[in-house]
Amino acid sequence: YNKKQGQVTVPRVQGLSVDAATKRLNGVGLHNLTQKTVASSLPQGQVQGTNPPAGTSVNPDTPIVLLVSGGGVAVPGIVGDDKNQAVTTLNGAGLVANFVPLAPPPGTGVTTPGLVWKTTPSEGKLVLPGTPVKVHVVPGAVPPPPGPASSSRSPPRLPSGR
Repeated sequence: YNKKQGQVTVPRVQGLSVDAATKRLNGVGLHNLTQKTVASSLPQGQVQGTNPPAGTSVNPDTPIVLLVSGGGVAVPGIVGDDKNQAVTTLNGAGLVANFVPLAPPPGTGVTTPGLVWKTTPSEGKLVLPGTPVKVHVVPGAVPPPPGPASSSRSPPRLPSGR
């Protein structure tokens, strides 16, 4: 690789604590450090990597961003669920539901009003805990739940206190 006079190579710090990564970077002459929290399968607080990445030749005053794991939650599969089930599932995973009524394109397979047909980010994507997930639901009147028809019954009469 072409390393110019006075440049240093960004060392590999993945999997280290922020303190250990900072010491390693300082040890090669890199001191202009900032941190950014990212979704990662690494335990919270461990360094996922750097930007610019390890192996890059840089000037010693180059800003280096430590990409620090904030933990990671995989977006659960909720396509086909109703809104209540979607909220329960997302909240259980530590995520926030953000509903978007949007007609699905043809061929999605989900056409019943009130059902989830897509999420953004998509199922399986690793995100930070607390991330809002756009939940695309089929618009329209939600069909009543199955069961005895309650609209034809009159409310029970209470005895008058006279």
